[in-house]
Amino acid sequence: MLRLHLILRSIAIGAGLLFAAASAHAGGSLAPPPPERPAILWSGVYVGVHAGYAWSDMDWGLDYPFATPIVSSRNFDNSGALYGGQVILQHQSGSWVYGIDVSLSGGFDEDTRRGVRLFGNSFAGTLSTDIELLLLATGRLGYAWDRRMVYVKAGYAGARIKLTTDDNVPPDFVSQARDFHNGWTVGGGFEHMLTDKVVFGIEYNYINLNDNVTAPIANVNTGALVTNIPARSDVDTTIHSIMARLSVKLNR
Repeated sequence: MLRLHLILRSIAIGAGLLFAAASAHAGGSLAPPPPERPAILWSGVYVGVHAGYAWSDMDWGLDYPFATPIVSSRNFDNSGALYGGQVILQHQSGSWVYGIDVSLSGGFDEDTRRGVRLFGNSFAGTLSTDIELLLLATGRLGYAWDRRMVYVKAGYAGARIKLTTDDNVPPDFVSQARDFHNGWTVGGGFEHMLTDKVVFGIEYNYINLNDNVTAPIANVNTGALVTNIPARSDVDTTIHSIMARLSVKLNR
């Protein structure tokens, strides 16, 4: 009887261990899988900086009242390093990403043309142009796959342009206009998400501006304005820019 009791007890203990092992295995298979890595989301608010190069072509037609004949047209090339900052607000729907992009840039070089006829028969005059600020406010539409996105953009472009004349003939008359010239832009680029919050990209923009400008003429020696005979200009500007951009996502 004692041997039978020991055998039955051993069988019971073994069955209990097998049941416990089976229950643990079954329970493990029903446990939720480990959380998956979240999908890459491009939606959010971004701020950043950019740097690159820009080149322009500016046709300046000038009606200078002391000139005979009128200075018909001069061509300028304001090129140089371009740098500034941007703010981006965008939303993702599937693979499509759309939003707005606002950037402010500076850094163009001043360009000067000498030997211009501005007074009588003298060709001592100078004309100078300087693109001081460039503002772009555009809509953008992109297509994203994982951490990469290509996009196009279009919208408003404006630039603060300084135009300066000096006839360099006594009593030396000068004029200066510093105005915002308005127009439009189209462009596009490629972006790569380095981390969940940091994005690096390359972007190209074409900008077209056209404005009429009127500037008073002043006597350099006395500072007195020459009344009723301002310098009138028609300025047609095209700009190309290519830049690297680094943006940081502010929200999750």
